[in-house]
Amino acid sequence: MTKKRVNQQRVLILSDLHFPFHNYQAVKQALELGKENKVNTIILNGDTIDFHAISRFVKNPKERNLQREIEETKLFLYSLRKQFPKAEIIFKEGNHEARLTTYLWTRAEEFSDLPELSLQSLLHFKPNGIRFSEKNEVLRLGKLSVIHGHEAGGICTVYPARSLFLTANTDAIAGHCHRQSSFVKRTIKGEIIKTYTTGCLCELKADFSTHNDWMNGCALVTVEGNGDFDVDLRTL
Repeated sequence: MTKKRVNQQRVLILSDLHFPFHNYQAVKQALELGKENKVNTIILNGDTIDFHAISRFVKNPKERNLQREIEETKLFLYSLRKQFPKAEIIFKEGNHEARLTTYLWTRAEEFSDLPELSLQSLLHFKPNGIRFSEKNEVLRLGKLSVIHGHEAGGICTVYPARSLFLTANTDAIAGHCHRQSSFVKRTIKGEIIKTYTTGCLCELKADFSTHNDWMNGCALVTVEGNGDFDVDLRTL
């Protein structure tokens, strides 16, 4: 994976909104936290849009509306830019965003190279000044690595933050599992490694998972000049 450093000090990490299945109140509270803490970077850390309509899984026909999914996500991005006019906004590709490429490659290969059908074009990244982060990119907040989570394999276990530690072996934060957790490990060298999962901002019940232990949440990250960081997990 390639790595890019994000040189910001106050960061709001939002994961797994799954538009149009987002939790409006949880999203609103998360953005209010961002304003209160005067964040200057917002990371949409994967699965911002659900792409339910083009999923390979069995889907509810009543909710199969691709235009609605795209339009609601676009409206959210325009609103986000309006509320945080000076912030750097980074849109991380998650496994649900990857459904677009999978669909085009398997169902409409001839259209797959059209720039008009790219995620960046469909969701109007350029007009909103949003940077796209592909799935193979690891974002860096000082010494903290940021990934969506699906790139690390099966981290959604009983203790996802610990599973992330076993895969990453470095300070890291992820979403993907829809659960909030943290794990701290001191190595034999005396080094402290910290890993986190943020929770989600979607509805807590889905057709495929009506009984689960998902949790609405987000993370506020403060990064010092020397790369040290502080992660504040917030339950919403």
